[in-house]
Amino acid sequence: MLKRKERHARRIVSKSVKRLEIIAARPLSKYPERVQQHNYAVPESVQSSRSNDLVISDQISTYNESINSESSVESTFQNIDCQFPEIGEEAHKAKHRQRNPTITNFRNDLKHWALTHQIKQNALTHLLHILKPNHYTDLPNDARSLLKTPRTTLTREVPPGNYCHIGATERLKQIIARYPNNTTLILDINIDGLPVSRSSNSQLWPIQAHIINFPSYPPFVIGLYHGLQKPKCANNYLAEFVSECSELLQSGLKHENKEYTVKINKFVCDTPARTFITCAKGHNAYYGCGKCDQKGTYYKGRVTFSSVVKTLRTDYSFKNQLQKNHHNGESTLVDLGIGMVTQFPDDPMHLLYLGMFIVVEFHSRKGDTKVETVPHSWLKSDNFSISWPPSSKSMDFVSKAIAAKKTPENNWTTFEISKYWGPFG
Repeated sequence: MLKRKERHARRIVSKSVKRLEIIAARPLSKYPERVQQHNYAVPESVQSSRSNDLVISDQISTYNESINSESSVESTFQNIDCQFPEIGEEAHKAKHRQRNPTITNFRNDLKHWALTHQIKQNALTHLLHILKPNHYTDLPNDARSLLKTPRTTLTREVPPGNYCHIGATERLKQIIARYPNNTTLILDINIDGLPVSRSSNSQLWPIQAHIINFPSYPPFVIGLYHGLQKPKCANNYLAEFVSECSELLQSGLKHENKEYTVKINKFVCDTPARTFITCAKGHNAYYGCGKCDQKGTYYKGRVTFSSVVKTLRTDYSFKNQLQKNHHNGESTLVDLGIGMVTQFPDDPMHLLYLGMFIVVEFHSRKGDTKVETVPHSWLKSDNFSISWPPSSKSMDFVSKAIAAKKTPENNWTTFEISKYWGPFG
């Protein structure tokens, strides 16, 4: 019976202390009515206990009297520490932080340092474990508690997936803090899709930016889409990005009483991504050329374009949709006031850096005409013949050799080409 009553009394004291923690963390003179209005009476069962229970009853009575006193909050916690040290520990921490603003300042400085220098969370956690035993007991044990990272992420539905807008303004302010002398920020924007795994169609579509006049600073993410397919509507996907960029381009960026100009240099996208965000026809459509307005010709299972350019496509013609067959709709990127043709250059990664492919037409041994896409390395030095795997190899081997850009071997066959699409040399 004694142990049961003791536990009951401890529960009463514990609940009272938790409610007083908020009051103890503020000056008492501002909230006298809050202290006076809480009169935590001790149950009669405890007050009328046996003589063996008198110690606990006296402790609780002392505690109630200290609450009713306007100047005894500090002594209350001292009594709690003496009688119930494990209960008063958290209250002491709040009082200690109030009396020692240096600890709070150090905590804020440590947080600012970690964010400014992009310290990894595992390294920051290790640092906290070193500092905490050495007179910094108020520091948390984990980097997530120090940085106050959110437990949930705000997303919105962009069919058939979800989109999270991280934003560019705050990241630009962090960059400005490191490079305060430059008042102009020139951005390159990249939008592309990438698979998450090979076992599913899960994919990401990030919106990234890179400041070209700060080349040493790495690119950063503005927004991120995830789904099993790419976004159905490009304008819905780009809505928050366009809204934020429009404000930055028109009004600039203000930080610490200084104004900074923000400009967009170009959009770096491959052809499928470019046609998607500009709401234009794909590269395999009859009016799919993004640089001229000629109509393509269907030849041997593909659409080809003549090397003789008739009329170049311009920003004005794209914005006003002078050639209706080239557009699938109106892109929201037009609201940014950028050049929808001149600021969307051809993608050099696939055209140059990853190794070029060429399209050739040649006659096989059976006499039939074949049109194939082959690596540029299969083209002979005379530019009029190609190397082809021997007839003993299966078509599966040929397909894998083309995909892997396999180097031609000595036993490969040479065929003269009748037509050729691609660069020479």
